[in-house]
Amino acid sequence: MNQYGALLNELHQRHLTQPLNLPQAMPVKQTRAVVLAVKSYGEADKIVTFYGRETGKFNGIAKGAKRSLIRFVNKLELFSLLDLDYEEGRRSAPGARRPSRAAAIVSRHS
Repeated sequence: MNQYGALLNELHQRHLTQPLNLPQAMPVKQTRAVVLAVKSYGEADKIVTFYGRETGKFNGIAKGAKRSLIRFVNKLELFSLLDLDYEEGRRSAPGARRPSRAAAIVSRHS
């Protein structure tokens, strides 16, 4: 075996014996909330202020909300009541939440 093959074999063995340090997925939480405010953020995102009975007032960033035709269409309207799935903020934005899905319960247009 040449030096290259020996090096690859050593790296392979080292990789198999060491635990993988994969990032943990953020748990998805659910709440019922009312949309209090919506602001544009960048080309495709929106910052939304919600109020939930269990969570109180909180902000979230709806990634791709301006472009998404399925997840958030006509749901992030003022005073809409939503069943909201969200992830807690990461270290860079403690206290912020990231909505991943919103299902309208009552909309001001209903």
